[in-house]
Amino acid sequence: MINYRRLTAAMMAGLITLFSVTGCAMPWEKTKTVYEDSSSSQASSFVSNVSSTAVTDIEFDAEDLDASYNEADCTKINLNDLSSLNSDAVTYSSSKITITKAGSYLITGSFNGSIEVNTEDKGTVRLILNNASISANDSAAIKVSSAKKVLITLPDGTSNSIKDSSSRSDDESDYSAAFYSKADLVFNGNGSLKIDASYKNGLKTGDQLKIVSGNFEINSKEDALIGKELVGIKNGNFTINAGQDGIKSTYDKDTSKGNIVLLNGTYNITSGNDAVQSENGLYIADGTYNIKTNGGSANAVQKTGDSGFGMPNNQSGFNGERNIGDKTSGSNAGNVTLSDINLNSNSSAVSLDELTRSSSSDTNASIGTFTANTSSGSTSNSDSSSDSYKGLKASNLITIVGGQYNIDSCDDSLHTNGDMLIKGGTFTISSGDDGMHADNTLQIDGANINITKSYEGIEGLSIIINEGDIKLVASDDGMNTASGSSSGDTFGGNQLFGFKNGMNFGDDSSANNGDNKNNFQMPQMPDNANANNGQMPQMPDNANANNGQMPQMPDNANANNGQMPQMNDNSNNSANTDSTTDSSSPSLTINGGNIYVNASGDGLDSNGSMTFNGGYVVVEGPTSSGDTALDFDKSLTFNGGTVIALGSNGMVETPTSATNGACIVAQINGSASEEFSVKDSNGKVILSLVATKSYGAAIVYSADIKTGNTYTLNAGSNSSSVEVSSAVTSSGSLSTMGGGMRGNMNSNKSDQNTQNGQNFQKSAR
Repeated sequence: MINYRRLTAAMMAGLITLFSVTGCAMPWEKTKTVYEDSSSSQASSFVSNVSSTAVTDIEFDAEDLDASYNEADCTKINLNDLSSLNSDAVTYSSSKITITKAGSYLITGSFNGSIEVNTEDKGTVRLILNNASISANDSAAIKVSSAKKVLITLPDGTSNSIKDSSSRSDDESDYSAAFYSKADLVFNGNGSLKIDASYKNGLKTGDQLKIVSGNFEINSKEDALIGKELVGIKNGNFTINAGQDGIKSTYDKDTSKGNIVLLNGTYNITSGNDAVQSENGLYIADGTYNIKTNGGSANAVQKTGDSGFGMPNNQSGFNGERNIGDKTSGSNAGNVTLSDINLNSNSSAVSLDELTRSSSSDTNASIGTFTANTSSGSTSNSDSSSDSYKGLKASNLITIVGGQYNIDSCDDSLHTNGDMLIKGGTFTISSGDDGMHADNTLQIDGANINITKSYEGIEGLSIIINEGDIKLVASDDGMNTASGSSSGDTFGGNQLFGFKNGMNFGDDSSANNGDNKNNFQMPQMPDNANANNGQMPQMPDNANANNGQMPQMPDNANANNGQMPQMNDNSNNSANTDSTTDSSSPSLTINGGNIYVNASGDGLDSNGSMTFNGGYVVVEGPTSSGDTALDFDKSLTFNGGTVIALGSNGMVETPTSATNGACIVAQINGSASEEFSVKDSNGKVILSLVATKSYGAAIVYSADIKTGNTYTLNAGSNSSSVEVSSAVTSSGSLSTMGGGMRGNMNSNKSDQNTQNGQNFQKSAR
């Protein structure tokens, strides 16, 4: 027996040599500076957590790994000649062959009917498919109703096929796959097996499914490959075309089960829903994965980025479209829902009262999908609550150590409701939503990641990057840390008129729990009882309220020098708890690696703290004034590494502190294709970058920038001289929020339903 427990535990603990990662073309030279102490501590803590919760062993018996056989020791089943089949081990009747004893069976020929294994023996039933073709009329082609274990051997050079019909008789309806088993299944050998499943599923077992090797083509109306308690694959080649999920585990009552473990292999998966979906943990050690879900990212529902402060683009203060969660259907199909807000420039104003109204078919409105259409007044609610179009998905944990991944997904490309650990591998991702998403911690310990398209590139409660080459493009935030499934989404993304929580559709607890404070109400105005009840806060009818307009800042020093007023410290908002004492507080920590972010929304966004300890980070952020290159709620700290962050000058946030170097925050206008650079007083280039889009402000940090010296920032023909008088020095006419004022509260929206003010977490099915 070979037990992979120790091997995989060592891999997860980082005790093996990681796969070498070759860097993609990056707009800078690589840095080898890493803040070792912080990286080591955080990595060790996370790996310890993963090791204690993950089940990653595949136990193979010696017979499982041996595909050889002695023909003389086998019971022969010639499907072309069934007249001599009846014996004490095999019977034939009414287009069904029944195997009743343990042993080895060599199966050849073609057959219109089904093969059933039904034995109470304690031994293994071995089916050797030697160029066998089985096509069932009203049942599974091969079904295992009772056995201890069934081993299927695909001898080298053989070609085998099984096929079921599109319907079942009543007494066969439980056998929902072309190959269905109620016992453990193991496959070995290097032959091929083609499965055509017209009824529902391709290959399914109610226990464990293990594959040592083989070449598989599975075409299924619904799910292609299911192991309820475990899908464990050592190697093999898989071509899967699934109407629903590609590879799936379903056991949800015990976290030691319901896992998928893929140690190697080649996987070409085209699925109508998720490509790989684990009810518990997903562990991948190596292999090649070519994945496309629901037509790919081109088929995703169009989302727009945050609009930021105020009401640009006629969005009535709603900061762009955003999916709060999967849509409702079935008994809730008539509910008016609120997730995708489509308010174009021709739309009339939609009040908050309208957004909470219910349809005529249901008095209780749920939160899911709402479309405002002034021409027809219609609402849409098209997707099922179970619809999910993710690439690699797990309820509790994803761990990846090496491998090559080409993922084109309609929804998130990698998604877990728990933690995610990436240790090596090469990823090319095009996502209709998030490139990588974890409700809890998402840690990258070395990988080559290229996210060519996404709504948000990398998202989690806590993001830790220790090493790796990362390039990402996002139509909204490049990286975003926010509270996970417990908080739901903030309506409209960032802040509504600058108020911290905006419209929060999350946990409705009355306690000050995390980011969920308002229970679908507008944020409370301080000392003003007439500000809510679901309406926009009313401005008092007096001259000091500027006649119902947003209050103007007085032109004097007491108005924060023209900046937005600062929020009071700890203003009854538990989300402001310092991250060092609140483990649930969002945080983004970069300890090393080469990172390039091109985002239309915020470049890097943390609804808690943001810390740079090492690495080389380039951010090309938004061109719109409603977002910023570096967005944080609590603190932005530079301890090491190199950072160039370019973006609009609309809402620049001032970093909290810098050590081991200095930071410059400057207003400077640059254009696409022009070089941005920082030079010292001797003309030496400290930092440089050829920009790909226009910008109005720059934040730069480096160990080569020191207090007491003067530096010149160049943007094409524009230049600005800055004397660095402190660790964080600002220069020019910056439209700042002062750090920590605004923050993107777009938390986990995937796999959530919100109904009647409640936030419901779905399972990852």
